[in-house]
Amino acid sequence: WLSSQDFQVLGDRLEMERFRAAVDIEPAEISDEEISALAAFLDALTGRVSANGRLGRPESVPSGLPVD
Repeated sequence: WLSSQDFQVLGDRLEMERFRAAVDIEPAEISDEEISALAAFLDALTGRVSANGRLGRPESVPSGLPVD
């Protein structure tokens, strides 16, 4: 789904320098355990379970309003 045009900027030295100059954050030092926890969190957001939903429809809500 990507074409060579999508990567054309990578061959432009001046454009790449502009990108590098725009980075204003410092890299974070994180442990392997933190990387694993982060990957598990991201998987929870994008995994099959989250896409299909696992909670279902509640029978009631705290407001007492009808659940359609």
